[in-house]
Amino acid sequence: MKTGKRILVSFVVVLVVLIAVVAVLINVFGDRALKVGIERGAEHALKVGVRLNDATLSIFGGKLNLNGLQVDNPQGYQNPQLMTLGNAFVAADPRSLLSDTVQIERIQLDNVSLTIEQKGLSNNLQEILNNLPKSDAPAAPSDKPGKKTPYQRIADQWRGGQRQTAAGTGTGRYGQVACRAHYADRYRVG
Repeated sequence: MKTGKRILVSFVVVLVVLIAVVAVLINVFGDRALKVGIERGAEHALKVGVRLNDATLSIFGGKLNLNGLQVDNPQGYQNPQLMTLGNAFVAADPRSLLSDTVQIERIQLDNVSLTIEQKGLSNNLQEILNNLPKSDAPAAPSDKPGKKTPYQRIADQWRGGQRQTAAGTGTGRYGQVACRAHYADRYRVG
């Protein structure tokens, strides 16, 4: 009987230590792994360089914060970046993350700069969009009772901070037109 009890106590201690080690590793390396994952995934999908200064994720809080995102232009364009983003913040209801409908409470984008350059009959934005994988058209929601609809996202609040958009030609012949907008608020985006 003592041997069985000793084995059980040893198993529980090892399990608790393992859980503590995993929690510490996630706390120490989780945000770094998220940053590298976002950079590599975006570079793979867009086929251009992508850099991110910092990424912070709180799964139990339902919050994601991205700082200093830069998306490079494809080869052959004047400006080094297609887009820069100072800060992106997303807050979701943590309980909804495991359901079919994710309730996004807030999306905020600050200091967004987008530069669109024309080269021939194409432009830098179109070249990057052409790199994205092609997908089939989304299935239409079913009106049949009992049949689940596709995964849904609902945002209660979307807020964009200072944005700057520049458009021009690849040769710089016509210069650039810069447009600044401050805040745009949207509520209940489905």
